[in-house]
Amino acid sequence: MQWIVFCLIAAFVFSISVFIDNYLTDVIFKGRTPQAIKAIDCVLYAVLAIIIAAVFGIESAPLPIIVLALASGMITSFSSIFYYLALRDEEATTASIFFQVIPVLCIIADFVILGHSITIQQICGFILVLLAPIIITIARRHKKSRKLELKVFGFFMLYVILHTIGNIGYAKAEQYNPDAMTLFFWFIVGRAIFDTICTFFIPKFRKRLKQVIKKDGAKFVLLAATTLGLTALGDFLVRYSYNFTTTSLATALSNASELIVTFILGIILTIIWPKFGREKLNRHIVISHLIAVILIVIGIILAN
Repeated sequence: MQWIVFCLIAAFVFSISVFIDNYLTDVIFKGRTPQAIKAIDCVLYAVLAIIIAAVFGIESAPLPIIVLALASGMITSFSSIFYYLALRDEEATTASIFFQVIPVLCIIADFVILGHSITIQQICGFILVLLAPIIITIARRHKKSRKLELKVFGFFMLYVILHTIGNIGYAKAEQYNPDAMTLFFWFIVGRAIFDTICTFFIPKFRKRLKQVIKKDGAKFVLLAATTLGLTALGDFLVRYSYNFTTTSLATALSNASELIVTFILGIILTIIWPKFGREKLNRHIVISHLIAVILIVIGIILAN
């Protein structure tokens, strides 16, 4: 049952990472082109890949494994563009609620791609999970215009759909039983390649990055490296868990745990460190998030 421990650790580091990303988006980037963080991520991911190769060594792998891992990394990096755009107008706790759609999509992908059966109980679980982000969107209808609500909802959904595709690609590569660190190395290389392409072809990213570094250079680099390291650690732990259980179950456990941790941390950090927690804690919002958490936990239990 070591995969459970891996998923729980991943949930904690993902939760911290989301708060750092929210801080980077709102405070460091001030909501202006936050996806320009990719202009430094391409360097950080390249450095991480070199470290992995130097410390763990990289074994030779069949071409299908390399292609699937690279594609998974590139798609995952592509999904993060919409993640940063959504975080520009939402808090970390709301983001973690939308993440719960990922395991639902993984189960559906298992059914469509791998031929696994879906029960009535699982369908009921899907419905409960999908209700959660809708409840949050409705609960915040007085805070934002309808157009902005739909845009944020759309960004989050694009993120979870693309992220799920990346997860499925990685899980398919796992079926070849490759060396775990070798597979993860090519995944990280895929992320570095996509972020490099973005940086090279989108001058706006480079320009915004220069502005941010000029104003908050040391703080920004430290936070960007920290959140990337945490995300990479969480990614590896969850993906390594695919060796011991299904993609949907590993994703469900890590995401549901992340949601609970993020909800608790959001309250604590906002009280003791408002600049970092950055959650709205009026009764209406807290209750709606609590209801969403309960629905998701019940939904994921039913779905698995």
